[in-house]
Amino acid sequence: MSLFDMGAEFDLERIGQMLGRKSERAPLVSPSPTPTYAPVPRPVEVRFSVEGTAKAQVEVRSHAVGVVVVRIRMPFEVASLAELSELAPQLRVRGQPLEKAAELWFGELQPGLAAAVIEPYPGVVEPETYRVYCLTDADPAQTLGPSRETVAALIAGETPGSLVPAIVDSALKHTLRYYKDDAVVVGWDNAVVVARPGRYEDVLDTMELANLELLEFRTYDDYLDRRLDESFAALDRLWAPGGLFRSARGALKDISELRVDFARLTDSLHDTGKLFGEWYIAKLHSRMRDAFHLSSWERSVAGKMQTLEDMFHLAEEEANHRRSLILEMMIVALFILDLALLFVLK
Repeated sequence: MSLFDMGAEFDLERIGQMLGRKSERAPLVSPSPTPTYAPVPRPVEVRFSVEGTAKAQVEVRSHAVGVVVVRIRMPFEVASLAELSELAPQLRVRGQPLEKAAELWFGELQPGLAAAVIEPYPGVVEPETYRVYCLTDADPAQTLGPSRETVAALIAGETPGSLVPAIVDSALKHTLRYYKDDAVVVGWDNAVVVARPGRYEDVLDTMELANLELLEFRTYDDYLDRRLDESFAALDRLWAPGGLFRSARGALKDISELRVDFARLTDSLHDTGKLFGEWYIAKLHSRMRDAFHLSSWERSVAGKMQTLEDMFHLAEEEANHRRSLILEMMIVALFILDLALLFVLK
């Protein structure tokens, strides 16, 4: 799956078609029912097969927070996990590596999404790419036992047998099991899922949403970096010679809008947690938050937001001080003028 940020939010009701196909709300796949009072925000999607590529399936999804996800499913059959590690880099769709093919579909999709764009903001960050190996005919005991070094190499994107035991243990740290015949191992760029066909769709959705959170925090972190640079420049102008009559009101207005945008962003991301009403999925999401260090990203963004706000409160105080000084000077000038007029008239 490859996730791309559009630098805006989407009105999903305006997305009628994507890539020339009628879009529909993505199905909610969860083993346990979701309470009616907690509706889950679902993206719109289209699904299609790839011409010229046997059995390859593509799902293109648009989320309301302004993220487009391109999922490419490629079936495979190998005799061992070691063979799988060699096969994955060779997979091609439309004659392109999977990540490049996803970028091409995203490029074709962008013009059609223009009518659905709302609340645009400048800046584009690199997409998030995540590869999931779904093993439907494997023994979890074997996978996490004798084959654990090979699984760790898949997770870390390294050659099987090249990792030291400490790195193997670290790569398998975020392992989760529920049934005897399933297992999930989560990594930074890759994951391994052992489950029967049709039993891991909710796992894929959870992984997509965790990557979406990471992408959005990266996007807003980059946006705030640029706004901080602009703010330093604005403060330099405010305190530059001749800045007595300059005001920070316009900048404070921008900060207020940024606070609202950030609150809406975090609220939208936290709303995705409504999907995690089931214990297993909630636990998986928690493991992915730990693996992606999402709490650190959220604190970083919130800290920069607070720094930006503090800077402009300081600017506002300086501007208010200057206004008070100007008013005092005007009062003194009027008093002197009044005395002068009284003297002249007499």
